Amino acid sequence: LLLLKIPLRCTNLLAKLHAIYDEPMFNMRILLIHAGGYSQRMPTCSAMGKIFSTIAVDSPSVNDMLDLKLATFLSFSVNMAPGIFVTSSDDFATFDNNEQLDYGNVMGHFGNEFVLLAHKSSIEVGKDHGVYVLEPPPPLTLTMVDNPCLFRCKLVLQKPSVERMALFGAIQNDNEQQPFVYTDSSFYFSSSVSRKLLAYHDKHFETLKRLNIEVDAYRDFLQPLGSSPLSLDEYLASSCGSNGAERRELFAELYNTLTKCSTIVLALTNSKFYHLGTMNELFEHYLDETSRQGVEFRRDLCFRRIKSAAADDDLPAASSTRSVILFSKLNSNTCKLSPKSIVEYCSMVDDSAQLVLNDHCLLSNCMIGAINRTPFIYNVPANVCMHTLPISVVESERTTTKYATIFFSRNDDLKRVYADFGSVAFLDKRMPHHLHEICAYSASFGAIATIWNLKIFRAYDTMSESFYKSLKFIHSYHMLHNESNSSIETTNSESTTNYQSSSSSSSISSSIVLLSTTSQTNEDEEETDDLGDLKGFYSLFDLLKMVNVYEILAFRNQLAP
Repeated sequence: LLLLKIPLRCTNLLAKLHAIYDEPMFNMRILLIHAGGYSQRMPTCSAMGKIFSTIAVDSPSVNDMLDLKLATFLSFSVNMAPGIFVTSSDDFATFDNNEQLDYGNVMGHFGNEFVLLAHKSSIEVGKDHGVYVLEPPPPLTLTMVDNPCLFRCKLVLQKPSVERMALFGAIQNDNEQQPFVYTDSSFYFSSSVSRKLLAYHDKHFETLKRLNIEVDAYRDFLQPLGSSPLSLDEYLASSCGSNGAERRELFAELYNTLTKCSTIVLALTNSKFYHLGTMNELFEHYLDETSRQGVEFRRDLCFRRIKSAAADDDLPAASSTRSVILFSKLNSNTCKLSPKSIVEYCSMVDDSAQLVLNDHCLLSNCMIGAINRTPFIYNVPANVCMHTLPISVVESERTTTKYATIFFSRNDDLKRVYADFGSVAFLDKRMPHHLHEICAYSASFGAIATIWNLKIFRAYDTMSESFYKSLKFIHSYHMLHNESNSSIETTNSESTTNYQSSSSSSSISSSIVLLSTTSQTNEDEEETDDLGDLKGFYSLFDLLKMVNVYEILAFRNQLAP
């Protein structure tokens, strides 16, 4: 297993592999998985990459997406010719046994330089993916497997409109389903293609670097393919727009390099393709009982709602919860979890602390416990996702580890660009005027106005404190909008939460309730109102540059050794 951190240019990756392995690289069968970039639509995966995201498979040997990818695709390599098999880290595919007729036999054999795996998808899904236009299969050779899944590729459309899909004949019909299209997922290219791309990289590396050009393996490699590919002008409009003659020349040469490559499509009609690239997709596939896609995903994945290396006594009983709990140590006596919530790699370190999760909450990498020996009931409001990051902070010329808990709504659009930070919609609400200092501070760095660049997170000395203070901030944020009936009350340890659930409504009160046994809470309220030194506030982008991945691994190893 080789992990590489390189700029976002696929030709750079080939050059890096060639520098490591030299000429033997062209005799290797390589599985190339994109780790997931910044994972801006799933910030809980940003530090580690989506490829290391937890997966709820009922198998002791499959714990994350990397395990799942290896289990799925390694069988292809048995008969595959030397080359590179490319897949992403936020999707999952299942294959019908009758279709899986030695797929590796067509990868790199019979002159196929590209082999594209295609899946049946709705027209709506096709609007956000690559779509293949197919031709009848080529004549079979004496040695070629008679595989009904094989088709010639006519052309590749990238995120096309419904009108373009219809215009180019991508929309198909059968007797059982609504009209559908074949969408992209993984693909293979031969060593001969690797040589062509390396030659292109060596010739243009300095220019690519100077212009900071990103070459996308799906958009830029696949659109030149097919017997009747997109015209050069259409390709350039898709890949580089009108951003200068020099850029257009670079992409034009890439188009000419790939457009004559022989291409075959494996149309996996009975396969299933699942995309888990956003928070809402995660909740749909893990929890939604009304989603056909979600039900099929859980069935095909051999889904397990509770998975842990800990003893079952440390978890709420399976019969009492429908939430998803992965590698977490929770106290069944002090947890009240919505059946629509997800907990992964979390630990309750104090039996006096109590946790309430409302609908569509996600806790990841969090530690929940008493603060200054004061027990609290932590009530996390609906739709809130929280994830604690260990970061390295330089103080007085010394580097120390602190902890910042990021939080956001599952409905927040973290990639949306706003007119200014005061217009940002965060936690499902527009930034309140009371936080104008944070907005102004965020803007002072010249960053574009997105949640990703909003400096609203603080670091603390312990994971427990970070979780507690972050939840208090969420409470204050809701209070500023006068839309929450929540309160922070002083009470005795006999108090109970306002968790509600009935057969007629699975919703839980979305208020935040932190109940303590002392007046410590009132002191903390004053601290929350005073923003203090704004230099202590960080954005998501700031935190990722400071994150200590080894600390994350150490914490997770304690929960899932």
